[in-house]
Amino acid sequence: MASGAVYKGSHSGWYSVSDECFYQAAQVEEVDGVMIASETGSEVVWQEEENWKFRMSSFLPQLRDWTARFECEYQTESPCLNIPAC
Repeated sequence: MASGAVYKGSHSGWYSVSDECFYQAAQVEEVDGVMIASETGSEVVWQEEENWKFRMSSFLPQLRDWTARFECEYQTESPCLNIPAC
């Protein structure tokens, strides 16, 4: 924590308890007065929570080296790491 790689932050969004997942606004819809996840039909509620976060950008060169060792089938396009899809 002294290096700043781990820090306390907050996260908010539409959360489904049954899916254990946060959804973006475009992924939810109102049905009969209840907000649901379009993909699963599970009810979502607006939730804010405090979490410990990891500053991945501090380790970008190491992450690029690590991901380069694996086959393309394990990589996905990531704008955060600037890794193109194979």
